[in-house]
Amino acid sequence: MTTRCVDPKLGVKVLSYDLLEAEERDEVDEHLKVCVSCRDLVEQTFGNEGALTELEWRAFKATQRRSVHTHEWIARRLASLWVPVLVLVVGISALLLYVARRGPDPERVELLRLATFREATLDSLAAVAVPNLAPAPTSVVLRTDQDAIALVYESGDEFLRRLIPGGDAAIPELSAQETHELALPALESPASRILLVLAPLSATRVLADWDRAVFERLGGESEEDAERSGWPLGVTPTLRWLK
Repeated sequence: MTTRCVDPKLGVKVLSYDLLEAEERDEVDEHLKVCVSCRDLVEQTFGNEGALTELEWRAFKATQRRSVHTHEWIARRLASLWVPVLVLVVGISALLLYVARRGPDPERVELLRLATFREATLDSLAAVAVPNLAPAPTSVVLRTDQDAIALVYESGDEFLRRLIPGGDAAIPELSAQETHELALPALESPASRILLVLAPLSATRVLADWDRAVFERLGGESEEDAERSGWPLGVTPTLRWLK
């Protein structure tokens, strides 16, 4: 029995047997009846034991789900994600170390009440009694949530000076939840602004330290600039511009 195709021109169509239709397929079927070589090739490729059937079976098995135990799943996930997990662990450790080494937030005084008093005069000849207010306040009224100390500075064009306490006087102490009035001396200029500085009672009482911090770091700028500056013994003061 020969192992060669009896009609190579027709036998070559056997390679695309599953795609043949109508008369073309009938023609190849007639050829297969007389050509053992081509018949064996079709059976091996497309038959029940053929190569394509085996390939389809393997593909089917590969798509079937298999139950996986929890510990196996976790082990596989950790094996594939060890780099992200390591980065996460290092990041959390660095954050915890930073929080542990960082000291507690500095104590800060909260204002419960703040007002200013001004002198006023009435024009007795006017048809309507309208008070004429002085351009600068004469005193400050305030109440704090805790015991505190208070300093007041005057800021003007190219100058900054301390109003309270004056000279070498003691820094005023404020009792918590009580209303206090601080009398202000005359300002050097009606256009000056007044800065109120409050700090916890435990803060330093050295006037030179406060003057240096205000003069060098504040310099009459905004409260945001002052908060970024250093203050005596790391205190975070409460600052308020009064005018």
